[in-house]
Amino acid sequence: MTRTRILIVVVLVATMTAVAAWVWNRRHQPHAGPSASMASAMKNFTCPMHPEVTADRPGSCPSCGMDLQPAEPPRSDAGSAGSASAPAAAAGSPHADGAIAYYTCSMHPEVKRTGPGTSPICKMDLTAVTAHELASGVVLVDDGRRRVIGVTTAVVASHPLMRRLRAPATIAVDQTTVVEVTVRSGGWIATLGADYVGKRVAKGDPLFALDSPDLVSAQGEFIATLASRDGVDGSRSVLAMAARAKLGRLGLTADQIDEIARTGTANERVPIVSPADATVVEKSIAVGARVDPGMRVLRLADLSRVWLEASLAEGDLAVVAIGQEVEISAGSSGAESARGTIAFIEPTIDPVTRTGRVRVVAANPDGRLKPGALAIIAIGVVLGDRLAVPEDAVVVSGEQRVVFRDLGAGKFEPVRVLTGARVGGLVEITKGLAAGDTIAATGVFLLASESRLKSGSGTW
Repeated sequence: MTRTRILIVVVLVATMTAVAAWVWNRRHQPHAGPSASMASAMKNFTCPMHPEVTADRPGSCPSCGMDLQPAEPPRSDAGSAGSASAPAAAAGSPHADGAIAYYTCSMHPEVKRTGPGTSPICKMDLTAVTAHELASGVVLVDDGRRRVIGVTTAVVASHPLMRRLRAPATIAVDQTTVVEVTVRSGGWIATLGADYVGKRVAKGDPLFALDSPDLVSAQGEFIATLASRDGVDGSRSVLAMAARAKLGRLGLTADQIDEIARTGTANERVPIVSPADATVVEKSIAVGARVDPGMRVLRLADLSRVWLEASLAEGDLAVVAIGQEVEISAGSSGAESARGTIAFIEPTIDPVTRTGRVRVVAANPDGRLKPGALAIIAIGVVLGDRLAVPEDAVVVSGEQRVVFRDLGAGKFEPVRVLTGARVGGLVEITKGLAAGDTIAATGVFLLASESRLKSGSGTW
């Protein structure tokens, strides 16, 4: 009897627990909401300025406070070939580039519809956007919006281009005018006329006087041969001619030898004169210095003409030539200007810098171009007639260059191009456009932003 009562109590408790659980679930289980299509139909009010704002009853926009307006009824993508929804059905076909992807407003590109109609914002007629235009990044801009964002157009045409190469250069001594002054007999410097670097000397001016026992001895030999009885005319005797030649080899000029023959007197301090009009550029002696045969004591150069040495990039060397005129700007402000010509183009390329050396020769009569100073050379290179567009028309996207071609009806298509020289605000186009094409010349960055959003990374 007791076991039976316990069994009955257990059954009653289990039953009551199940009933309580069923009641609790009924009260707390969420009700299934309307379907997506029903929800879309219920939200039949929208903001004219913010189409993304929708509601199922009249009210005001939370973004701008405007009253919500009845939205256009949703268009069906299904229908017969002759119905108004046929273009929308064509948009679903991914196989034809001419298929319409959607309709949009040229003033408000965020408005997109599956069929023709008017913009809920400005009431303008919607324009069709094809699948090809969508894939290629074509941007739609009407006249009003074009004026707002500053888009102007230009026609692709050939222009006479002249490239201007500029490079730093170092002014140097013209090595073809350098004269090395050496002594040919040992002795001491008695006096020094070329007493500082930079001094200008004329041809025949005394550079220094040499006190040399060898020179005094050679002069005595020459005087002795002149007084000899070898021959009718002593000055023309074999010994006299040999002695005269010896003095010449020791550095005396013909005028100096003639003076010795006329006076019959040997000079203890023999003046060594300048062989040309020049400037002292190096000096290694002073009064009283001991010199030996073959020692270089002075270096002279004519600075009325100088060299300018510059390094040009490997590619730029191909467009310059010997004899080409060069503009030179020197001085700290670049005010010292001159002109020169290219005299030498080095036949080798530096393997480290990938540059080649160019030498310019320039007249320097007033000495304004000083060796060792820096200058800027400018070389004008005529490229001829080349297809070119305004520099602002080209959008740089990584390694790509893009120009927007005007297709008409407010449509701009991004076109990849290859560019060449940049000259005077123009960029040469080597591939991608043809003469007569109309392109966007300004405001292209806004077009590029919208095109990127539309086409993704395919075109860009």
